[in-house]
Amino acid sequence: MAQWQSLGYSALLIVTAIQAVSASLGDRLEIYQSLLRQCTSNCHETTIPWRLYVFGWNCLHDCKYQSMHRVVDMLIENNQPIPQWHGKWPFVRLLGIQEPASVAFSIGNALANYYGWKAYRNSIDSSYRMYPMVRTYFIVSVNAWFWSIIFHTRDLVWTERMDYFSAGAVIGLGHYLFVFYLLSIHSYNFLARLYGVFVFLLYSYHIYYLAFIEFSYSYNMQFNIAIGILTAICWCVWCIKVLKVRPHVWICLLCAIGTPAVAVLEVFDFPPIWWTFDAHSLWHAATIPFAYLWFLFLRNDAEFEINGNQEKFD
Repeated sequence: MAQWQSLGYSALLIVTAIQAVSASLGDRLEIYQSLLRQCTSNCHETTIPWRLYVFGWNCLHDCKYQSMHRVVDMLIENNQPIPQWHGKWPFVRLLGIQEPASVAFSIGNALANYYGWKAYRNSIDSSYRMYPMVRTYFIVSVNAWFWSIIFHTRDLVWTERMDYFSAGAVIGLGHYLFVFYLLSIHSYNFLARLYGVFVFLLYSYHIYYLAFIEFSYSYNMQFNIAIGILTAICWCVWCIKVLKVRPHVWICLLCAIGTPAVAVLEVFDFPPIWWTFDAHSLWHAATIPFAYLWFLFLRNDAEFEINGNQEKFD
C-alpha cells in the first residue's frame, strides 16, 4: 500500500511534465515506465487470458494497458489532465477489443453499405451502365470498413497500414466513380478507362510511398483530403446544375456536403467519454446514415435514367 501511495503522490509531480510535452507522450512519463517495468518483470505469456490472447495481446501489450490505466486513475484522483499514450487516448477495452465504440460504428458503416447495395441490386438491372462500378464501389467500401474493424480491435503496425491503405482506395475510387459517371453518360468509354488507369497509377504510387519510402501521417492526410474535397466539389457543382431535371440529387448534395462536414468531429479531440466514445468513434457513427443515403441516391438516379429519361442525360 505504501508503494501505491508513493506513486500516487508522485503523480502530483508530473503535472508540469504533462503540460510541457505533447499530449501524445504519456507513455514517456517516468511513473508509467516504472509501472511497466514492474509488470513485465512479473508477467508470463501463459497467464494471458484466452479472450486477450485470441486478439493478439501478449505480456508487453497487456502490461502497457494495465500500467496506463493505473496512471490514469492516479491522475483522475488528483484532478490532473489526462495525456495520450502512444498517440491514442486511454480506452477501456471490451474483452480483447481495444476501441469497442469505433469497432461497433465501423460495423454499422459496413452494414449500411451492405443494405444500401442490396436495395440497389434488387432494383437495378445488371445491364445498367453504372451497375458494375457501383458493385465495385460497394466491395471496396466494405473492405475498408472491414479493416477499420480489425484496426480498432487491435492497433498494430500491419492493421494500421491496412486500414489506411483501404481507406485511400475508397477515396480514390469515389473520385473515379464521379468521372466515370459523367463520361459514360456520353459513351466516352475509352476516356473513362484511360482516367481509371491514371487514378490506379496515382493510388499505386501513394501506397508505394507510404509502404516503402515514408509512412507519413501528414502526407497521407493531405493526399486523402485533397482528393476528397475535389470529389465533393465536383458532385456539388453537378448536383446544382441538374437539380431542376433530377430532383433526387438533393440526396447526393446532402452526402457531398454532410460527409466532409462531420469530419469536423476529428478536430475536437477530447478524452473518451466513459473511456469509450472519443471524437474519432463519433465521426464513424456520424457517417453511417450517409453510407446508406449514397446508395439510395445511386439507386434513384439509375431508376430515373432507366425509366425513359435519356433525353435528360447531362
